[in-house]
Amino acid sequence: MPTLTPYGEKSPPLPHLAVEARGKAKAAPWSTLEKELLIYCVVLVAVVVLATVALLTSLQRSMIDDRLKGLSNLTTSISAEAQRLLQAIEYVEEGLAQRLADANVGSQQRLEEYFATRDAHLMLRGTIAGLPFIDGLSVADAAGNIVGTTRSWPSQKVNVADRPYFQTVTRSNAPETFISMPLTSRLTGRPSILIARRLTAPDGSLLGVIIATIELNELESALARIDLGPAGLIALVRDDGARLAGSPARAPLDQTRPTESLARGAAALARVPPAGGIIPVGTLDEHERFAAVAKMPSWSSTLVVSETRKSVVSNIWQTLFPVVLAALLICLLTLLGTAFVIRQLRNQGRLAALEHVQARRDVLTGLPNRLQFAEDIQILGADGSTAPFALLLIDLDYFKVVNDSLGHDVGDGVLQSLARRMSGVLGPRDTVARLGGDEFAIVRQGVVGNEDALELARALTEAVREPFHIEHRQVVIGCTVGIALCPRDGDNVLSLLKSADLALYHAKRLGHGSISVFSPSLGEAARARHNLQIRLDEAWRERQFTLAYQPIFETKSRRLSGFEVLLRWTHPELGPVRPDIFVPIAEETGLIIPIGAWVLEEACRAAAQWPCDLTVSVNLSPVQFRGGAVMAQVLNALKRTGLPSQRLELEITESALLQDGPAVRAALEQFHDAGIAVALDDFGTGYSSLSHLKYLHINRIKVDRSFVSNVADDPRDRAIIESMFGLARSLTLKSTAEGIESEAQVEIVRRQGCTHLQGYLLGRPCSAEDALKLALAPVS
Repeated sequence: MPTLTPYGEKSPPLPHLAVEARGKAKAAPWSTLEKELLIYCVVLVAVVVLATVALLTSLQRSMIDDRLKGLSNLTTSISAEAQRLLQAIEYVEEGLAQRLADANVGSQQRLEEYFATRDAHLMLRGTIAGLPFIDGLSVADAAGNIVGTTRSWPSQKVNVADRPYFQTVTRSNAPETFISMPLTSRLTGRPSILIARRLTAPDGSLLGVIIATIELNELESALARIDLGPAGLIALVRDDGARLAGSPARAPLDQTRPTESLARGAAALARVPPAGGIIPVGTLDEHERFAAVAKMPSWSSTLVVSETRKSVVSNIWQTLFPVVLAALLICLLTLLGTAFVIRQLRNQGRLAALEHVQARRDVLTGLPNRLQFAEDIQILGADGSTAPFALLLIDLDYFKVVNDSLGHDVGDGVLQSLARRMSGVLGPRDTVARLGGDEFAIVRQGVVGNEDALELARALTEAVREPFHIEHRQVVIGCTVGIALCPRDGDNVLSLLKSADLALYHAKRLGHGSISVFSPSLGEAARARHNLQIRLDEAWRERQFTLAYQPIFETKSRRLSGFEVLLRWTHPELGPVRPDIFVPIAEETGLIIPIGAWVLEEACRAAAQWPCDLTVSVNLSPVQFRGGAVMAQVLNALKRTGLPSQRLELEITESALLQDGPAVRAALEQFHDAGIAVALDDFGTGYSSLSHLKYLHINRIKVDRSFVSNVADDPRDRAIIESMFGLARSLTLKSTAEGIESEAQVEIVRRQGCTHLQGYLLGRPCSAEDALKLALAPVS
């Protein structure tokens, strides 16, 4: 469907304009801003890359230092334990040598005789009984024959003279103690490390050798309990480069490697700094390793704890990978973001005009929106010499009912048809805009007085009142109009809109379909209303409200039936303020919601003290139904006061059904289910009363005082109330006549079937205390 210009002319739809704008766009040269963005992007990416490299280098060095520190701590701990083990063996061998000296064992014959006894065998076993890491203790004579051992008694005939450790320790210039390479023990047949100690006769000649055996498998099993992972290696390496033991266990390297290779490995270990460092391939195995070393002079060896460089670097990069990934993402996002911004900048020029139009156009109706309208008014009223014009604000009547009952699709169709219809009423220099929702605005230039503006407003209301045919439905709405003239009522956008809005507000108070022109008195009334609103807020905070209770009587018996609760406000300075003045303000500000909840609870609390056959009637504002909270307020009041629901009657007006029909109907269903009676107040003054009685759960109608006041003198009023009470009687509804002030009125409404009476003739509104006295008074 083609859209409409402010003058009612057809214009091409917005998508067509967008295509046309794209078709005319040409590639533009790079602007200075775009070049600067590109340079900034490159610089930022370079900074991120350099910073990431520096950070990775620092983190890698720190993590390597931490790993070396861990290896060094472990090396220190293991080497200390190994030193204690060797020291224990030395103490055992020294003790045995001293025991032999004390026994005057100073010759080969004496040595053989000493160990030929079972007591000597038991002595040897007892010497190592508390040292499980010593696999065996033996003594060989100067010829290498084993003369005593913990393995068996008598000892086996074994000779160790050909062993390198025996040959080394028996040389005249040899060390007193010597640690052998791993070899197969001739006593046990298992790989072992032997610690040999020279035995010397009193004359200094060689007496024999004490041999302590450490089984290699036990030593390597102890080292294997230290978990370094699959890439870790612990090795005990002799000073000549040969490995004594290690974990994982493997064949000694000196059996397969040449002497030169062993020497290079020993030299590499000697160059490792105290804090740890790197040892090259071939030092311990075929891997380059990070290692920490501990020199153990007593063992003539070095303890090495290491991990492959590949494993350490892999673990480090697993940790650093998120940093690298984050840097890559930052660079990628920077590049993509810069590309996107540059592309947007390059498209901005050719799309600016289209966006300008779209930002100022109402999508549904094609009319200018609030922004465009404000700019147009600003241009018209830019200086004092500008020709005068009239501003009309239009608010649709019953449009919410259309949306709620027929759906938003029908409502949208009404707005689109209305836009075309209004444009048809306007002249070529008039402008119409949709300000939002169901609110429109019109500017007519050249208007100097009220009459011209009122003529246009009447024409618009007549055009809007004509039925709309939407989706095979006939829809009838109306409109209310507020008028302000420029420059008389305002010479700028804000002041003029404010004046027109005050006029529209006044028109709404006059009723649907009304037209109002701004006057200074409306501004004064608005200020007074604002002041009253402030005082109303203070009244609620300071609890200035009270409740009055007007009695309701049965028509036939004149017995008290209950009370209607009336809200009263007495201001310390203004005195009593009429409800028809302050209640609408409370409804507009939403203050009526907490006030209404308070009224409900106070009324129920007072009624709970009356006899159980008396009811209390409470008026509900249409605002209380919004949001669905009214049922919770009612149930809360009943629960807190203990009043049975059958003794509560809620009064609603037909205007509530018009303003919030679905919400009110849902609440009436809930009231009915809870056993709460509902009365339709001011019956006959609203809209579509009969349909309300047909479809809704209504228990009572209250005939407005305007029909009762002249019923004794005016036959037309008598005819009206006759039909009202007859309708209530036919539908088995209770009925109440309001404003009873004479017996003649009582007699007339009684004859028509009215069930209840309320008015000054029977009882004026009173306080809660007086209501209680009246309720408890004996029935006469």
